[in-house]
Amino acid sequence: MIRYNLLLINVATVILFVLLTFFIFTHNVFAGSTNRIIVLSVDAYEPSPYNTTVYTLEPSYGNTSGYYNWIKQISSKSDAYSVKVGGERIMALLNDGTLLTKDSIYDNWVTQTTGVLWIDIGASGEMMIINSAGNAYSKKGLFDSWVQQTSGGGTKDIAVGGNGRLMVIDSAGNAYSKESTFDAWIKQVDGAKDIEMGGSGQMVVINTAGNSYTKFSRNDAWVQQTNGGGTKKIEVGSGGRLMVIDSAGNAYSKESTFDAWIKQVDGAKSIGVGSTGRMVVINNDYQVYYKDSPTLDWNLIYRSNYPEKNFSYYVYIN
Repeated sequence: MIRYNLLLINVATVILFVLLTFFIFTHNVFAGSTNRIIVLSVDAYEPSPYNTTVYTLEPSYGNTSGYYNWIKQISSKSDAYSVKVGGERIMALLNDGTLLTKDSIYDNWVTQTTGVLWIDIGASGEMMIINSAGNAYSKKGLFDSWVQQTSGGGTKDIAVGGNGRLMVIDSAGNAYSKESTFDAWIKQVDGAKDIEMGGSGQMVVINTAGNSYTKFSRNDAWVQQTNGGGTKKIEVGSGGRLMVIDSAGNAYSKESTFDAWIKQVDGAKSIGVGSTGRMVVINNDYQVYYKDSPTLDWNLIYRSNYPEKNFSYYVYIN
């Protein structure tokens, strides 16, 4: 009996050790996990005009403020207009309408198409574009064929969720959604000005009055998130964390739909929320900061290897 009890104790100890190791490992992986941060910057040292460049942060940037290497992805000569990131996939739209993509920061760029007006990408890497005729197209793989999603021109905005949900705003300002590539469009709201989607498919809209609303399912009622007008930008992460920039340039966050807003920073130029909930912001000094919790201090990502007079204007995070 004693030997049997000792055996049980030893087995229980081993199981406890394995579970504890697993918890510590997964906890540390989450706590130390990195999100891909991309910035659209102006190289102030370049000859006039100061065309935009694209930089990604090194994969191993830490969990505190520090000097980290930035990797130049697109030079100022190419003049990037917009960049988006979903998973490890990056989309870059140049000012001449050329769309470039890559599936790793170290891959070569692949030219997808030309004549593009706007782009978006989901957390799973699904891509969407508006072409010069004002029609929307989507695709999942880099080498898939583009699938036409709207016709007749006039598509004003697009958004892709990590669950494959798509959204568009038409020429009349109506917002529609569909659950996947070949589903039918369902009208969601009138008077939409801007749309966004999170990794889990949470839908976000800013209406023409400058107020924001969110919903999770296509059949849910919209929940008003801001009022008084003047909402400049809203972003949502996979876990439901929201961030907004108000008319005064203040950035706020909330953990979920019905939580209270918490002021995060004054003078925000750009914001983003990653797949782990990591928040990122560019302030009035064109500096990039991030944090993993609304009550933590912001971590400054110093510029260790690109010109001191580069000014970061827009930030994106996967």
